[in-house]
Amino acid sequence: MAACAHLRVAPGLADPSRVGYIRRRLAMKLGKFAQAVVRVSVRIGDVNGWRGGPDTVCRIKVVLRSL
Repeated sequence: MAACAHLRVAPGLADPSRVGYIRRRLAMKLGKFAQAVVRVSVRIGDVNGWRGGPDTVCRIKVVLRSL
């Protein structure tokens, strides 16, 4: 993927295989739009905060050229 992908993962959720999976999926899904994509930001966090649990949230922001 030509665009810069920035991943921000909450502590305890940073698994190298998960980060690699996210990068591969982004490249696969957004690759055909690479000329228009300037930047991609992915944030993964825990919904429950410090309480833990399986609930996570993923926010993806894509900045496009000339929009």
